[in-house]
Amino acid sequence: MKIKSKGNMYITFAGYLNQLRAEEMSKPVANRKEVPNIEQLAAAADRHPINFSAFINGKSKTFSLEVAQAAMDELWRLGFTPQITDIIKYIPPEVEE
Repeated sequence: MKIKSKGNMYITFAGYLNQLRAEEMSKPVANRKEVPNIEQLAAAADRHPINFSAFINGKSKTFSLEVAQAAMDELWRLGFTPQITDIIKYIPPEVEE
């Protein structure tokens, strides 16, 4: 098997937050949870909102497990149940057989 191209990893955190917002909006008002915004998650991760925005939107070239953990901890604290597969996507390389 020969690898034709590299695999890719993408940060999909912004899409996950949008999905959470849509799910919460579909619930009756009394049952909705507040989905945190970038400023709230940045504060929980002890990061500047501009830097955290780059991370969330996949514009950062590095992925910090510490930052991701802090953001996910905040989501858990608010009653959500994020998993790492909710915020990162891996596309395997192309291969020739």
